[in-house]
Amino acid sequence: MSDREPYPSDLAERFQLRMPTGLRDRVKAEAETNKRSMNAEIIARLELTLQIQDQAADPSYARRSRKDLSDLDKIKSEYDFLGSHLDALGRRIQMLEADLIPYYAAQTLKPESETE
Repeated sequence: MSDREPYPSDLAERFQLRMPTGLRDRVKAEAETNKRSMNAEIIARLELTLQIQDQAADPSYARRSRKDLSDLDKIKSEYDFLGSHLDALGRRIQMLEADLIPYYAAQTLKPESETE
């Protein structure tokens, strides 16, 4: 018998699982992508699914979700408003630059005696 303290995994409940063909390979690939073990990947996904189910059953979550969507609509409207103003400012700057180019060209082409 070993003198070491048991690891948490030694105390965890074990559950044997049968998976459909191909699912194990997919879980393994996802686990590698997320840099965790297959066991940790399965647990993370189960926990996420249960969390989503709990949120869907919570009426206050649905209200918050609707408010979040409303807030997103307001932000999008403000973004569109600012975008149109930025476009207008950009066009105005181009017009001003077009007006100033002949002026600066004329200034640089003047003989030195006229510019002093």
